[in-house]
Amino acid sequence: MKAYILLFFYLIFIVACQHAEHRSAVAPNFTALFIDRSDDEPFTQEQQGRILQKLRPVISQCFEHPKDQVEVYFISPATGSKELVSRFVLQLPPLPEHFQELDERQQGREVQKQNTALQTQRELLLGIIKKALSLPPTKGAQAGSDVWSTLRISAELFGAVDSSVTRRVLYVSDMVENTPNSRNFYKTPLQSEQEAVEMGQQDAARMVDRWAVLKANKALKGASVKVIHPRNLLEGKRSQTYVYRYWQTIFQKLEADFDME
Repeated sequence: MKAYILLFFYLIFIVACQHAEHRSAVAPNFTALFIDRSDDEPFTQEQQGRILQKLRPVISQCFEHPKDQVEVYFISPATGSKELVSRFVLQLPPLPEHFQELDERQQGREVQKQNTALQTQRELLLGIIKKALSLPPTKGAQAGSDVWSTLRISAELFGAVDSSVTRRVLYVSDMVENTPNSRNFYKTPLQSEQEAVEMGQQDAARMVDRWAVLKANKALKGASVKVIHPRNLLEGKRSQTYVYRYWQTIFQKLEADFDME
């Protein structure tokens, strides 16, 4: 029995070492994270906790390899100003060149150094996100929600990175557009799935016409887009289903993969 236990832990150690070596060889991720500050009410502590719980496994996927990058922006009436909230680039201590020549204990120490640095930097990133979630929403005469401009920002960011980079767009938002120059889904909500699809097709074409960067290099082609809905208030309502179909249609037209929780 003791031999089986020792074999079990040895296999875990081997997998950890292989993963650490693999981590250094994988092409990095580039993630644009957009946090919505255009709601009427600030997020409660309970809502912040639920959002972070949903974000944690996503951050683990997109912030894992050396040089993985996450840039955080706010969705607001002035999203288009491209005001950077924070930029994180994952820096991990490299494994020694003679790693394979080290004994098991030394290899374990080197792998642990990487894992500790990785976890520390993930927690720092989640701390910045938590602080961003705790800020008050934008209100007043200029209140609005410019989600459209996030596509231009993402395309500009992705157009500047190597084609081998895995590109991700992550939203913490209800995705309800509300600006004078695009759509106002608060004033004129979507009424059916068919309307959502037709409007999404029209608006995808409008965006490409408005922002040449969306067409020039197809920067969103193949990108992974995920939306985390920050509140439970709209879950299950038809209006939110139509918003989902609207954005799904737009990102499909731009050849990106779209998922909304």
